Amino acid sequence: MSQSAATHPVDDTQRRGTGAMPTVPDAGRTPLLKLENISKVFGGVRALRNVKFDVMPGEVLCLAGENGCGKSTIIKIISGVYTPEPGAMMLMDGESIEGLDPARARDLGIQVIWQDLALFPEMTVAENIAFEQNLGSRPRLVNYRKMKQAARRILERLGVDIDLNRPVRSLSIAQRQIVAIARALVR
Repeated sequence: MSQSAATHPVDDTQRRGTGAMPTVPDAGRTPLLKLENISKVFGGVRALRNVKFDVMPGEVLCLAGENGCGKSTIIKIISGVYTPEPGAMMLMDGESIEGLDPARARDLGIQVIWQDLALFPEMTVAENIAFEQNLGSRPRLVNYRKMKQAARRILERLGVDIDLNRPVRSLSIAQRQIVAIARALVR
């Protein structure tokens, strides 16, 4: 995996990000995610202007910047929460992802782990990790054995050992973050 320096969305008149090291283009490789001309206006206030960036397969990026520079806005556009202004181009594996909404973003493998983690403190680790697997259009019984298998499999993949029966409220902040990451990775 390659790691790029911290970057944040900026307008097209600046470098890729303040203090960022430019990513060396991978000749012949298609970006996993390609954003061009991404702008967003809220009631006359321009939050983003002509943001461009590519994420190559295996690349790890960090969005860093001052409050109000557009980090959350770009993440919400990528995850389908917000719609960019007309003229934006968003490609995933070279295919347009126009009209993105949160459900479609999840189907494409785009997950966001928000700062508040959005966990259920009274539920167990396994219940939190497999939560979305238990959602559906109609009520059904929860298969706890299957839920624990899915949770155990993802924690093993992460190389982490957390008691699946522990309530999330009893975990450290670091363990809660791991549970949130595991929930984002389970499918």
